[in-house]
Amino acid sequence: MSNNFEALKVTADGTTEMVTLARDENGRTLHSLYEAIGCSTVQYLGANHNIDVVIDEEGKLTNEEPNLHATLLAMRMGFTFFSGDYIAGTALFVGHDGEGETVSLNDEQKELFNSVLIEASI
Repeated sequence: MSNNFEALKVTADGTTEMVTLARDENGRTLHSLYEAIGCSTVQYLGANHNIDVVIDEEGKLTNEEPNLHATLLAMRMGFTFFSGDYIAGTALFVGHDGEGETVSLNDEQKELFNSVLIEASI
């Protein structure tokens, strides 16, 4: 397993970028997820295509701005929100290996994001 992994970062202002995050010396990803999102507690939302959406679990409580771009993208990836719910603050879209490990987005997943972003014009 690589020490680094790639994720799609989507901020509340709609900025999207691929970022490379590092695992710690024990192979854990949490510290780099906290740092990239700017929080101290994360929540994983399971989507389709072996993709997870990692968000600030307390984003709404700390008055982070609604991230409508990430919310729409998560919905397009198969995540179902309760009526009126949304992602608050920065979100990371990461791959997973089906056994609970966070991994880089693969080329197929990146292409899927590109097509959805172009289709949605976000």
